[in-house]
Amino acid sequence: MLRKGKGYPSQGKLYDEDSRTKKGKKIIAILRDFLRSGMGALRCLDIGCSVGIISELLADEMGWVIGLDIDEEALTIAHQREGKGNVDFLMGDALQLPFANASFDVVICAQVYEHVSEPKGLINEIQRVLKAGGLCFFSGPNKLAIIEAHYSLPFLHWLPKPLAGLYLRVTGRGQEYSEGPLFYWQLRKLLRDFEIRDYTVEIIANPQRYFCTDEIKQKSWITRIPKWILRLLLFLMPNYNWVLQKPKAVSRSVPPEIYSQEYFLTECEGHEEFVATHGQVLPLRLQAALELAGVTKGKRVLDIGCGRGEVVFHCAYLGAEAHGLDFSVAALQIAAAARSELIGAPAGNARLYQANALSLPFADSTFDLAFMLDIVEHLYPQELNRALQEAYRVLKDGGKLIIHTMPNIWYYRLGYPLYRLLQRARGQALPADPRERWHFVQHVHVNEQGPWRLRKALQLAGFRAKVWLEPIRSYNYERNAIMRFLMNIGTRLPPFKWIFCNDIFAIAEKRTIRERWSEDSH
Repeated sequence: MLRKGKGYPSQGKLYDEDSRTKKGKKIIAILRDFLRSGMGALRCLDIGCSVGIISELLADEMGWVIGLDIDEEALTIAHQREGKGNVDFLMGDALQLPFANASFDVVICAQVYEHVSEPKGLINEIQRVLKAGGLCFFSGPNKLAIIEAHYSLPFLHWLPKPLAGLYLRVTGRGQEYSEGPLFYWQLRKLLRDFEIRDYTVEIIANPQRYFCTDEIKQKSWITRIPKWILRLLLFLMPNYNWVLQKPKAVSRSVPPEIYSQEYFLTECEGHEEFVATHGQVLPLRLQAALELAGVTKGKRVLDIGCGRGEVVFHCAYLGAEAHGLDFSVAALQIAAAARSELIGAPAGNARLYQANALSLPFADSTFDLAFMLDIVEHLYPQELNRALQEAYRVLKDGGKLIIHTMPNIWYYRLGYPLYRLLQRARGQALPADPRERWHFVQHVHVNEQGPWRLRKALQLAGFRAKVWLEPIRSYNYERNAIMRFLMNIGTRLPPFKWIFCNDIFAIAEKRTIRERWSEDSH
């Protein structure tokens, strides 16, 4: 249920038509930018609608709007204002929405989460009533903000509730404090089941476009800060504006046709070694993965997304029963041609299949070891979750999954802009988007990872996981000794490696039955 504080000083803001109108225009501008199409056919729920000012603005854009609030007085005013045929107002609890599953295309949850007793329950309800692929405009305060958003008092929300209530009474602002703002990382965890598009930085960079010039002047110093620096400081922002998208029922997927022979033989990392040696010499990333795996004779090994097949062949040479799987016909044609050049037992131990990582054609507990090497970033979030569950299923108890993925998303967001700036000073122009340096990458990298995100995905799939950053490349090609030294230090020494090291490795182990029983009993 909603928390109800006493003497809430910002109640007047809820009835302030000018303030609420600008807020409504901001929400509409953000939704327009995200959708890039008309909203006339959409059905919208405005949670915490108050007196209905924003709901009526939304009704000008959308097919049907329902405003919901627990405040009877505010809803009485909303009904008195009601003048449009496509807007209704209802009294209801945000934690128990009175609507069927998949009822809405859009949900508005603006400055609401901090007022409810169970934020997770609120988010679960939003997800329930949204259609697959539906959107939620979500905004709310950050607990790290110095000035509390509702009472405009410094550090109020940092205090224990009894002391915060005393603070309110001493300052004459209220009687008790009941709001519950969360930290940035707590909000991200709360919303992890959604795909999140952040507009906080965009609003700071262009406040006029999003009707926020009262809070941020168009040419103030903060609008001149580069966006990559603002993103680095995102965890400190006082308030967030996000568009959340509920995953579609049918997951998106990169078309297999994109993975052509041209891709595997001209751009996919390691293509030079493969073309020169037909897979006999491995690129550094695959060498490192095999060393981590510790492949031995007699083990059953599965390479998920085997591509050209190099790992499959090397596992076969080591005496393992090696199975390679890919959904690209071109990849398997290349791999089959390379396998035909193998001599003796390795050829019989290297088996290739055309199949999808989301539905592995093997029985439960079949393999001792599995690889997912540079496939993670090619799978949309829902696909990745399903693929990890499938890998977990086909591994034996205690079996291991070895992962390599690149790029490290924090390098692309934070490290690369710094590197680009440095290279510009040296007279070398690099594109703003690092993906533009390749032809295929910008089309196939749909889910780039950071170490923490990958660890969480593995844990959700049931694995016990170790994830880390490890540089595997040499920078001997760099002629400038100072630059070469900086590159080596930046990719190896914390905290610099977190934004400059581009290779992520993981070892994920399937827990034994005894371990699973022990965890379930607790």
